[in-house]
Amino acid sequence: MKVLFFGSSDFSVPFIETIHKSKHSIVLAVTNPDAKTGRGKKNNPNPVKLAALDLGIKYYELDKFDNFSIDLIKNCAFDIIVSVSYGKIIPSQILDISGIKTVNVHPSILPKYRGPSPIVTALLNGEKSIGISLIKINKTLDTGDIYELKKIPVSTEDNYSTIEIKIINTATSMLSEFLDRAENNNLSAFPQSGIGVSYTKIFTKKDTIIDWNDNSQNIFNRIRAFSNRPGCVSLFKGRTVKILKAKIHDEEIAEKTKIYKPGEVVFAEKTGLIIKCGKKLPDFISIELIQPQDKKIMSFRDFINGYRVKAGDLFG
Repeated sequence: MKVLFFGSSDFSVPFIETIHKSKHSIVLAVTNPDAKTGRGKKNNPNPVKLAALDLGIKYYELDKFDNFSIDLIKNCAFDIIVSVSYGKIIPSQILDISGIKTVNVHPSILPKYRGPSPIVTALLNGEKSIGISLIKINKTLDTGDIYELKKIPVSTEDNYSTIEIKIINTATSMLSEFLDRAENNNLSAFPQSGIGVSYTKIFTKKDTIIDWNDNSQNIFNRIRAFSNRPGCVSLFKGRTVKILKAKIHDEEIAEKTKIYKPGEVVFAEKTGLIIKCGKKLPDFISIELIQPQDKKIMSFRDFINGYRVKAGDLFG
């Protein structure tokens, strides 16, 4: 089948590669224009554009849908529309051409976690499972009928990166099988439930700031959700640090009755870097990987030694 592909993020790329390796072909990859990012506001190519260039796939950088872009896309002779992490509503003039043959790959069990950031939101909320929904594309965000659902368990060792890999491995296989079924006109779908509907938001740098007044479970979930991209941030001795990996410290602390401030270093030895969370006892987190401002990622031991961390110091 001839696929019209919509996508704009790193998450989209494995799906382009999967289709390219299959018996199906992408006739056009529609993506966002290059974006200026980083401190220097350098123009960075869209990852879908880079993948298309590498694979020899025709691509189109689309800022917004207008009559010209709609006509261009309509005339590229496609059989099915596939959308993965695109971020824009596809106009009905384009959707109507493919009829029922449209599919969006969404990393949640819909109708829960519609919108742009389901993986981050699920980790922030401490979900024990996440999943993938293959759905019809329609005129409103993530509301289409469901072709297929699949759940993926989430362990306490998982963070955004590991969950994304698990989802991609499962979802690319699901998409391959779906395209084969679509080619044989063997598709069925059912409406989304009206119960448990929720929408995610676009997160900002403010959301990555650790509030040490929060409890250890919520702080742990936040660190996992933002992991190493962009990473959760805190202050230490007036400088920004990223806390990239941690675990809840559930062992006993020697001075049980001592009153610690939120963010206070309770223990800084080669066996651990333990920080007080919230205002209740016991409530502690153990930092494992950390990245000081303008420095490389380091273990807690290297951080303790290099920055002379001691009990009583404060993260703020």
